[in-house]
Amino acid sequence: MVWTGKERQFVRDHWKLRGWTASKIANSLGRPIGQVYAAAVRFGCTSRRKRIALSHYAKRIITLHADGMSCHDIAARLRLTHQTVSKWLGKIGLQPYLKPGEHGQEGREKLRKLFLRTANRLGLDNLVQLRHERCRLEAAKRGWPYELNTLRELQVVELLFGNGPMTRNVLANRIGLKPVSIRPLLARLACRNIITMTRRPLVGGGSIVLYELAADIQWRGKNLD
Repeated sequence: MVWTGKERQFVRDHWKLRGWTASKIANSLGRPIGQVYAAAVRFGCTSRRKRIALSHYAKRIITLHADGMSCHDIAARLRLTHQTVSKWLGKIGLQPYLKPGEHGQEGREKLRKLFLRTANRLGLDNLVQLRHERCRLEAAKRGWPYELNTLRELQVVELLFGNGPMTRNVLANRIGLKPVSIRPLLARLACRNIITMTRRPLVGGGSIVLYELAADIQWRGKNLD
């Protein structure tokens, strides 16, 4: 299909213009959306989409993306995760639209610099230390040891306080981790004497490993006032 000079310029001018989606450009020119995508590649507006076998969901993701929907909106419409939608868009070579209030690369960089300034005011060197300081303050506010560095550690302590001794598998399941992933977390808590590990024999033979709060931590309880 031949494109006139006026049509080519229209595509170049409106392809990345805010509020102009591929579907809107296609409707304005009276052309199928597939032709608009192919023309945008030829005109240097975007890179060629990868040729892959598309699933039913992937085809619907492309259609909704062409209507200007963000990853969050597409995920909500199709009942998929945000990661799944982002993965398919990346495979196809399409850039996700930002939902109002979302931060692009430039916005994320501004936030990173803002957090770094906050960390420097507190005498901290980096964002990791700032995140740990925030977790420690939250733990101290609830009456737990100031040495808790992450929200995962705080979750483990509160689960053990509310439920008593628990196995590693149960703890991992309750906080959404794999048993192998929670092992170093529990080891760090044990090294700081916040939790203890005991091996108890089973009636039918064998034994089971249980984790519980250390004695000097258990009596404190939480202080939510």
